Amino acid sequence: MPPVVRRAAAVVAALAVAMLVITLAEGLSGRLYPPPANLDLTNAEVMRVYVASLPLTALLLVLAGYGVAGLVGGWLATRLSNAAVLRPAIAVAAVLLGGSIMNLRAIPHPAWFWGANLLLVVVMPLLGARLASRNLTTA
Repeated sequence: MPPVVRRAAAVVAALAVAMLVITLAEGLSGRLYPPPANLDLTNAEVMRVYVASLPLTALLLVLAGYGVAGLVGGWLATRLSNAAVLRPAIAVAAVLLGGSIMNLRAIPHPAWFWGANLLLVVVMPLLGARLASRNLTTA
């Protein structure tokens, strides 16, 4: 398989796993801290008040999910691409960053959550790549 195809497939697989991790973390947070039954998801002010009312642990659980997703995504993209290069992990970070920005714009979050989330989705895939690149060749 040509290296570019292998890297593209690695990124797609890594993103699928990363999205699964994020979905599981958000689902767990939602089960532990369920939203009110009548929550209007289309009303930005209602969502802002709801998110502001969440306990810190609910937000930290979601942040942890994004961090683990980035780490696993960067690690998996690098391992599956079978080359000690950062491009697959950078692609994972870019997609996670774009998705995070869209999510943060759609659902009002505290400023500290914005900063932490955006930092995690950029740094953790690169850390994952660094961990995975041991014993791989530079291609």
